[in-house]
Amino acid sequence: MRAIGRGVAAVLLVGGLTLGAGTPARADEGLGARLEALERMLKEQAAELARLRAELAQQRGAPAPPPAPPSAEEASPATCGVGPAGLPAAPPPPGAGSVAARPQAQSDLLAGAPSRGLRWGGYGTIEYVAPSDANSHFDLHRLVLTFDAPITRCLDFYGEVEFEHGGIGGPLDGEVIVEQAEFLFRLSDAFRPKAGALLVPFGRTNLYHDDPLHDFTLRPWTGRFLVPTGWGVPGVGAEGDVPLGCHVFSYDVVANNGVKDAFSASSGIRPARQDWEADNNENKQVWGRASMAWRVPGFARLETGVSGTFGQYDDAGQNDLSGFAVDLLARAGPFEVKGEYIDYSLERDALDPVGSIEGLNGLWVEAAYHFMPCAWRRACTCLVEPTSHFTLAARYMQTDLHDRVRGAAFRDDLESWGVALNYRLTEATVIRVDHTWFEPVVGPDTHELTVSLSTYF
Repeated sequence: MRAIGRGVAAVLLVGGLTLGAGTPARADEGLGARLEALERMLKEQAAELARLRAELAQQRGAPAPPPAPPSAEEASPATCGVGPAGLPAAPPPPGAGSVAARPQAQSDLLAGAPSRGLRWGGYGTIEYVAPSDANSHFDLHRLVLTFDAPITRCLDFYGEVEFEHGGIGGPLDGEVIVEQAEFLFRLSDAFRPKAGALLVPFGRTNLYHDDPLHDFTLRPWTGRFLVPTGWGVPGVGAEGDVPLGCHVFSYDVVANNGVKDAFSASSGIRPARQDWEADNNENKQVWGRASMAWRVPGFARLETGVSGTFGQYDDAGQNDLSGFAVDLLARAGPFEVKGEYIDYSLERDALDPVGSIEGLNGLWVEAAYHFMPCAWRRACTCLVEPTSHFTLAARYMQTDLHDRVRGAAFRDDLESWGVALNYRLTEATVIRVDHTWFEPVVGPDTHELTVSLSTYF
């Protein structure tokens, strides 16, 4: 340990002498060349110092400090466009479970620090719901515990456990479920194999399903009846991010047990999900999403995604289930537009009942305006932060859960409209008031008022 300490001191001394004396320079060298030489030596000395500090921290049993962030020139090409003032120019993390999704764990791994055990976090949502056809009520809808741990230099773990409607036991009829338990091998940014209970990468909503991310309390229909969020299934897969000039291409592919023939006009694909440890046939379902995070002047974020799936769903393993999805997220200045469309096709044969479901689809599109009154921004109170703002949003949703019949159930061929006003204390905490109107083919129209608080912790 003393040797390492002396090595650190030596590096600092050499660096000081170098800065004081400079390096021999030819008479024909200009100021720019000498500055480049000095900068190069400083980088080499900083790298050596970081290595020695990491070794010292390991011997002391303490976590090593994270590496310094890259410079602006290293982070993105100089030719890339920049975003609006006050907004990040580079695209945000492109995929759920990506390297950037857990920055602290990744920093520790890169620094060579030993595992420090599980780190806990999560989010929760408390709601007041007032439907037009039932009594109003309060509900702790979700309490989700998240945890992660670096295991080795290239293996990481991340998990989620959800307590919904209070969990189970006594008078409670909610659920306690492992939504995600992912072992991720960080071989490179472009290729990261994974195994465990993996989120189904079909559409965007399931990958970004955390409540505090959304402007509406009610999740989109595609995230309830076509890819029920958060849908995590045991399986294997791979993900990765590849820079393409100023843009980032991302992919996420998973193979799992798929679904069984239990589709419903009232609940969509929800009852068709397999048991955790079972598969009704020998075939496996493949799901995948590819997306591009475009870096375009004038846009703070522009992302497009396309998804596909294929497999066999019946007990005999003969009939195909195929599907596709498209999604969009665009932010420019205070305006935001996002949406998603999902479509499934089911192959049928003579053994199936007449009129069986052969297709399901759904879509939603949402527009939002973000603003903050100047008087509020100048307020000196604990309820106003530098990033606090209001959002006014409107949304349209539609579902067709039984393509052979119109209005087979309340949610089949259902249309709904909604408006929301929310206040974000920070990006991690949001208070929402939203109102949704439902227009079913069968039964009377209904509406629902919801007030909620969602926050990470």
